[in-house]
Amino acid sequence: MKKNSTLLTKNEETIKTSLKKQESVRANAEKQLSLDEFIDVEHISKMKPHEIISVIHELHVHQIELEMQNNELTRVSNQLEETKSKYFDLYEFAPVGYVVLSEKGIIIETNLTFCTLLLTQRNKLLRNGFSRFIKKESQNEYFSKLKDSINALVPVEMEAQMMRSDGFSFWGHLEISAIKDVEPMTFKIVLIDISERVKKEEEIQYISYHDPLTGLYNRRFYEQELVRLDTARNYPLTILMGDVNGLKLINDSFGHLHGDKILIEAAQVIKKCCRADEIIARLGGDEFVVILPNTQMLEVNIIIERIKKMIEDLNKKGSLISISFGTSSKTRQGESMESVFKSAEDQMYTNKLFEHTSSKSNMINLIMNTLYEKNPREIEHSRRVSDLCYRIGQEMNLNTIENNQVRLAGLMHDIGKVGIDESILNSNTSLTNQEFELLKKHSEMGYRILVSVSEFSQVGLIVLCHHERWDGTGYPRKLKNKEIPLLARIVSLADSFDAMTNERTYKKVLSHAEAMIEVEKCSGAQFDPAVVAVFKRMNEQGSLFHS
Repeated sequence: MKKNSTLLTKNEETIKTSLKKQESVRANAEKQLSLDEFIDVEHISKMKPHEIISVIHELHVHQIELEMQNNELTRVSNQLEETKSKYFDLYEFAPVGYVVLSEKGIIIETNLTFCTLLLTQRNKLLRNGFSRFIKKESQNEYFSKLKDSINALVPVEMEAQMMRSDGFSFWGHLEISAIKDVEPMTFKIVLIDISERVKKEEEIQYISYHDPLTGLYNRRFYEQELVRLDTARNYPLTILMGDVNGLKLINDSFGHLHGDKILIEAAQVIKKCCRADEIIARLGGDEFVVILPNTQMLEVNIIIERIKKMIEDLNKKGSLISISFGTSSKTRQGESMESVFKSAEDQMYTNKLFEHTSSKSNMINLIMNTLYEKNPREIEHSRRVSDLCYRIGQEMNLNTIENNQVRLAGLMHDIGKVGIDESILNSNTSLTNQEFELLKKHSEMGYRILVSVSEFSQVGLIVLCHHERWDGTGYPRKLKNKEIPLLARIVSLADSFDAMTNERTYKKVLSHAEAMIEVEKCSGAQFDPAVVAVFKRMNEQGSLFHS
């Protein structure tokens, strides 16, 4: 009720004020009329009726004209107010910030957009120096551009990092104009937020100079930096090259995703063992390079030892990293960086040759251990098959080399399963046709793994053929009879017999007697009859297994 009473009082005051204004206007008009004109009453009294009517008519017409003019003025006034309001909104809510500065660079006017960009209220912006909202590293350029704008015929432009009230910054594009036709002179600044554009440009630049897999610099950046750093003050300028060993073997064994993981791990090791400001790049494939300005060979060797120690620790935890290194330095002007690079590369490949066999042999062992982790039953199965192959080989009077090969092939016959999904390897139900086709790939995968190491090449051929059948219906090449290597025929029988007589995921375990019946039944179909005959004789003699 009190609120309504207050409202009525305010309305009454407004009406009274309006009436007073009208009375004042009337009084002023009367006063002006008395000053401007002398009314001749005697002349009016002598006027004839038709003259008086004419005067009244004229007065009436003038009154209508005045009312029409007043209406037009009111319409134009309203239109001006609408336009003013429209342009005020356009100014206040424009997609860019507008700022007017005094001659001394103090903010004297700003639109709402500028306040929003800086997350600051207008009253906290006014009477502050504009430079206060620019990061220090951009301020010198700002003051320089402010001076340039005084003599410029067109606005001068710059990009600067602007500071917001919350402490965060954004990239802004400034367009500065000096307004010289007013006293004192002022400056107008148009501010546009270009953070998204700058971010995109930075992303493009990052992609241009970085390897997408490892995050290290790429060859393009390395070559540019090598030119930049090739000055006397950086001598000795040392190149350290590294090449990941056995990457193809890893890709064949575990797939390219695992190979990529090894490259990423290798990159991280190199990065951790080098100084933060050193240029580390991936040249492509499995090659890395580090540029080491002002670095003696003794320091480089310490870095290499540090890298090798970290790799050794990682490999103990199941990683598969092996890197061969080569180094060379430029110590004087006139020496070609190309020859320095070639020298480091040659040394790297020399070391790679010496380390090749041992590193790949170690990798084979790591691959076997990985398989055993994926499928724990595989380790005992492989050992039993290996022992059985060796016993059959002895009974068949194989020479020492062949007997060692067949024993090793028995141990590694399933190495290719390392690339098969665990859900297939450990399935407790019958495999689908698609899953079985994937499983069948393990003999080819095993072959590719083993032939990458020269001393395992013959073993690789045995592993490739251990699922071929005597009747030619096996895989992967459908070989038959003696087209199948003898040692592969031995592994085939030993593998099948052990699989029948030991725990399996989804098939019934057979007794030795039942398994022997199956072996004899498959003689001439799955198995070589000659190998079956030897196997049967060994069983009858009781020499098939350890006593």
